[in-house]
Amino acid sequence: MENCTIYSHYIASEKIIPILKQHFPSAQTEITGTEQKWSQLQLKIGKSFWKKGSTFTVYYRQRLHPDYKLVLSEEPLIQNLVGMYNFFSSFPAQNPDIYNRLLHKITILNAEISFAAEPGFSDTHVECILNIAQALDGIIFSNPNSVFSDLGMYDKNGVLLLNNTGKSDATTLDVSIESKYYDKVSGDEPDERKDRTNQLLQSHGIAINTHLPRIVNESEANIRTPYEIAERVTVLSLINLVAFNSVEPTQAIQYFKQYGLWDKVTENEKDLLENPTQSKKDQATWQCEGIWVLLWSLGKAGEIPFPNHLCSLNDLDFYPFQGFNQDPNEIIQQLTQRRTDTEILDSADLYYRIDWACVNARVKGQEMAIVHPGVVYERHYALNWLIRNRDQAWDDVTCDT
Repeated sequence: MENCTIYSHYIASEKIIPILKQHFPSAQTEITGTEQKWSQLQLKIGKSFWKKGSTFTVYYRQRLHPDYKLVLSEEPLIQNLVGMYNFFSSFPAQNPDIYNRLLHKITILNAEISFAAEPGFSDTHVECILNIAQALDGIIFSNPNSVFSDLGMYDKNGVLLLNNTGKSDATTLDVSIESKYYDKVSGDEPDERKDRTNQLLQSHGIAINTHLPRIVNESEANIRTPYEIAERVTVLSLINLVAFNSVEPTQAIQYFKQYGLWDKVTENEKDLLENPTQSKKDQATWQCEGIWVLLWSLGKAGEIPFPNHLCSLNDLDFYPFQGFNQDPNEIIQQLTQRRTDTEILDSADLYYRIDWACVNARVKGQEMAIVHPGVVYERHYALNWLIRNRDQAWDDVTCDT
């Protein structure tokens, strides 16, 4: 079997079936859905009682809300496009213009058409795929096969745009956007936030990526409640003391169980308490950064300091764990205020983009001297949990850039 996938800015699933019929007029076709709205087509070509023939399967999906920008969300296609962007942005570039145009084009993609040919691609398959790519002004992603020799992205004519060595055979790549998307919003809040962040980063000499997707906007944000944050930071505050060998793990376990918080302790934290090692404790000490961020979000810590050095919890005027005789639930109940969505989303956007700069420097083998990458990561982690990025539990938070 051989595979490849077309990605297009245009929502035009109805254009695909006529092209398939033109190239395979005698094929038996099975369709999932209708000709106007389908998710899978299977063409059985040259099959009969005496001949095995071949199959050509086409899968289609599109963004739930087509746009000309890439905004982080839980939508599977969006997650795939973000992953694709990160994948290709990590490659070197022999042709910077094609490289930048490709990254820009990825951010405007709205539709995905995947092809699987069994036993493999024929000349007719290839002609059909290229005709569809040309009709949709698409780009083609493929692993090495009999048609596309490299793992990489190809233009609508099958010419290599970029592979993992930075090679590009193409000399131009159009990036066209339907005008209707420009008319949807004026005064776009996520874009304004992104622009402010990038200006701040540039003022500090930190690399920016203008094509990096926007984060969620305030109208769609589902930031955690003060109660959720208070519970999490209260647990972390005692875990932190265990990590620094100020409290015995058994004491912490007893405390959490006594006051009904054991269910709020994550599986990783329970493993640290029940099977403590110095390595696990050393890793947990990094969560000082997350504690500061969560207390900041509750208005119990000052502004998050610039990430060029570790924060010091000794500088705090308030700390959630206040002794073994203090019921933590009373503390949690008192923490009822939270900073505004704007403040939290501004910080989430900032650390998302700084973290990209750190990852970009690491991938390129460059030293990141302006900020501390470990500090940036831990704060990005806590902020992603705060804004429910991908709605992940604390142990499962990811910091994709």
